[in-house]
Order: sequence, then C-alpha cells, then structure tokens
Amino acid sequence: FRMATLTLKKGITRRKKKVLIVNKDLAPAHSMTASSVGHQGTLKSPKKKKKATPPPTPKKVLPVKKPRKPPPSPLILTAKRIERVLTLCEAYPQLFSLENPRPLAIGFSEQLIENNPKELSKKVIRSGVQHYTNLPQYHRAVLTKAPRIDICGADTEAPEPEHIEHAKKRLNWWLTLPERWPLEFNELSKKYPNVFASLRAGIDKAED
Repeated sequence: FRMATLTLKKGITRRKKKVLIVNKDLAPAHSMTASSVGHQGTLKSPKKKKKATPPPTPKKVLPVKKPRKPPPSPLILTAKRIERVLTLCEAYPQLFSLENPRPLAIGFSEQLIENNPKELSKKVIRSGVQHYTNLPQYHRAVLTKAPRIDICGADTEAPEPEHIEHAKKRLNWWLTLPERWPLEFNELSKKYPNVFASLRAGIDKAED
C-alpha cells in the first residue's frame, strides 16, 4: 500500500485529499476491491441483500348479513298464527272456542304443556294461546268478568281489575281496525271465513 496525495479542484478553492492506492497484485481478490476500500485505509463490509418482504395477505371479506325483519305485532293475525289457534280449537274444543271464548286461568299454557294428551308441541301451545287471548271476542269475554277456566274446564278466579283494563285497551285497538284494515286480512278472510266472521262479530258486539 502507498499513500498518494491528489489535488481536487472545486470552484476556485483547492483542497488535498489522501487516497489509498491498492496494489491489486498483492491484495486478496475478495477484500481489496475498489468498492470495498474506504477513506483512510478502512475496508467497507459487504452490503447485505435485503430480504424481499412477502405481499400482505388479503383480509377475508365476510358477507354482510341482512337484518332480520321484526315479527309482526301480536295483534296482527297471520296464516301461521290462525292455524295454531285452529289447532287448539280442534284438539281441545272444551277449552277453546272462537264463537264463545272464556277467559283462561293464569299460567294456562304451562299447565296444558304438562298435561297434553294430544301431544301438541310447546311452540304450538304457547303461540296458539297467545294469539287466542288477543282476539277481540276473548277480550270481550274478559270484560264480562266471566270466571276463568283451568285445563279441565272448571271455573277458577274472576279476572282482576288490571286485566280488565288491559282488555279494554286491546279491544279499542280492534275497534279502530276497520279504518286501517290491513290488505293481508282480505286474503286471509277468504281462506278462513269462519275465523274472520267470529272476529268481526266480536268487534260488532263490543261496539254495542
């Protein structure tokens, strides 16, 4: 190795810079290259190749679930609800009647599920009793203060005052229904004429 002094011109000023001259015949090929020699006799370490970063994995796009439609109001009759009410009337005619309903005892649904000789499903019993007790003729029966009946058809206690007030509110809802009669009822009334005949009779008697 030997040191040499070079004069570099940059504009008007001059400056000297020391450069290390390497004898290629004496230096090893892997360490004595022009790219590996730095200033003042120091050797540069070979550059490491950067590993290529893999492309990001695309995120799974989950399908957007459509919001479920809320069920119709318990007061609105549908074909399925009517069928469940008719099932109860056919299975237990001594307890359920569309023409002359009687108030049912408190906890009637659970009692009928426990003593169910017709082996109806729990869903049919609970849903059928719920919509049966929402019919206008049933509310009219509650307003007459007729005694409630148990699953054997025997009389029990009379409806309480708060239940009578509830029946009045529900019956008022049915009384205003003809003014906003749902279009679905037109088709249902053709399919279930007896049900809607008793329903309209319950509304007409309540008006009297």
